[in-house]
Amino acid sequence: MNSLPIIGLLCKIKTVEPMLSVDLGAGKYQLMAESGVAVRSTTISASGEEPAEIEDALVAAIDNRLITSAHIGQDGSLSMRLANDVDVTFLPDPDYESWWIVGIDGFRVVCLPGGGLAEWDPEPVSNDKHL
Repeated sequence: MNSLPIIGLLCKIKTVEPMLSVDLGAGKYQLMAESGVAVRSTTISASGEEPAEIEDALVAAIDNRLITSAHIGQDGSLSMRLANDVDVTFLPDPDYESWWIVGIDGFRVVCLPGGGLAEWDPEPVSNDKHL
């Protein structure tokens, strides 16, 4: 996947347990994660097997912050840099889908067990008025 459509969007945490749910861009996209995550900055360093283990660090790092860059590594990890110079990495899981991003336009990317990716392109915009 060459680029993610989430750069420049504001993060708003909805829930951390039982899985992390983050609204991106006032409802344009949703990030969900339920596996390993790491948060790093000059003042924060935390990691956990699941988001709830580092809830305070996640809230401090990403809630109400803009995404300045985002990419998917060859291992299936999702790395995001936020406007406050915090790096957040969602790690792949050997046995479960670990994270996914879903857009209202039909865009979807899912980190499969072992780090592979499943991707769906956005739905084409249609001017058809058929019901």
